[in-house]
Amino acid sequence: MRRFLRDQANLTAKANEQPQARHNFPAWWIDLLETAYGEPVAAQIMQVAQTPPPFTLRVNRRAGSAAEYADALNSQYSDSEMAHAKAIAGTQAVQAKAQDVHSLPGFADGDVSVQDLAAQLASELLDVHVGHEVLDACAAPGGKTTHLLEFEPKRLVAADFDVKRITRVKQNLERYRPWGGLAVEVQRVDLKGYGKVYPNRFDRILLDAPCSASGVVRRHPDIRWLR
Repeated sequence: MRRFLRDQANLTAKANEQPQARHNFPAWWIDLLETAYGEPVAAQIMQVAQTPPPFTLRVNRRAGSAAEYADALNSQYSDSEMAHAKAIAGTQAVQAKAQDVHSLPGFADGDVSVQDLAAQLASELLDVHVGHEVLDACAAPGGKTTHLLEFEPKRLVAADFDVKRITRVKQNLERYRPWGGLAVEVQRVDLKGYGKVYPNRFDRILLDAPCSASGVVRRHPDIRWLR
């Protein structure tokens, strides 16, 4: 440690000659990213992964606008460092300082949820209208299900195969009780048999399929080395 303090610049430069040290990713992961995106873009992806993710909220469109909620949040913390909430133009998203979600105004009543902006865009792009019949496939933990509910479909089915994850969906919908959350049909289904389970058509289907979960490294930086 004493040597490092004396010669920090040179030792750091030498360490950074190794891609694993430079990017803080294992070699196999670096290879996959560079093969998929090319070296410059892969480097940008890994650089972003070193930064803490923003704390992003989704304001229930039936409870008000993102701008109104950001103003209310800033008013609540007017004399505090927490008063930095800002609405993201053209969305129902608000970025704020990370805090206990249960302290958020309206959280218990489903007026606001914690959800990354990219996840919010999925339900927006689905273009659900009043009267639609909608299936949220692989629905757990239910963030997108509650979002879809805001568009007031005639029928909303939340399906997943895992019993424990189904419980998470139901817990999320409890907060949406005032907005019809308990009217959502939560079903344990193996969607490989989709045609037999759901013989009738849906107007919209959202499939957020299970994936590598590599996008969560900003929130869980240890998994790149542990898994």
